[in-house]
Amino acid sequence: YACYLSNNLLSIQLLNYIEQDVFSAGEISTYIESCYDTMTNLPRSRQKDIVCYILNANNSFNFFIMEDEILNNLNPEVKEYLEIETKFKKESIIIKFKYPENKIIISD
Repeated sequence: YACYLSNNLLSIQLLNYIEQDVFSAGEISTYIESCYDTMTNLPRSRQKDIVCYILNANNSFNFFIMEDEILNNLNPEVKEYLEIETKFKKESIIIKFKYPENKIIISD
């Protein structure tokens, strides 16, 4: 479950499949910020649409996660570029980077 961008011998892992019983809003916020920071720190020529993380909760997200909690944990710069397209009702969410808008999209 890994996707790599390569520049000669340097590889950056951009996709991670992460499974655990429960994800806290703080953990989800950390993954969102990691995706944003990793992609926006690349040279523009290497930025592209990509899935950064797939988070799979063994217990459904909707009992533990509220959108406001995620937003409250985010850096204001990242929050400005975030689109949440899920109600957290499924077991998995996808965190993806959208180029050239530098958007982070959360979907299921």
